[in-house]
Amino acid sequence: MAENSLKKGQYTRFSNKIGLYSANQENVGFIKNNSNVVINFPFKDAVLVGGMSREDVKTTEKFLHQEVDSKDIDTLFEPKVLTNPEYYSATNETEFEFFDENGELKENLLIKGNNLLALYSLREKLANKVKLLYLDPPYLNAPKTFM
Repeated sequence: MAENSLKKGQYTRFSNKIGLYSANQENVGFIKNNSNVVINFPFKDAVLVGGMSREDVKTTEKFLHQEVDSKDIDTLFEPKVLTNPEYYSATNETEFEFFDENGELKENLLIKGNNLLALYSLREKLANKVKLLYLDPPYLNAPKTFM
């Protein structure tokens, strides 16, 4: 992990409580009268890395923070297990294989989650086979922060 301002052995800057806090210290009062209210919770400043590459293997949980070492960035690009697949059709068919015996994709995929992690998990299997990719960009960001 990169050196950061966290104390040794502490994984988050936030207390072990969930609550609403005023982001503006000058405007103290009822929450309904304050427009700068944020929700704080433990590990809000961290990203949990899904370190599993297979479902049958146990892993220890790893957290990454806003200040990330380059070797930890590489772990983000490792393939992850995609869980809870669901198939939606007009016939309400419940059992379905997304890939055939040759590894070819049989149906379109809709992935809910982190776009970067999902793309890196599927890139080997779907390399040179994807015709169209829709990404839902994050909206309502602060000005000039869209990456």
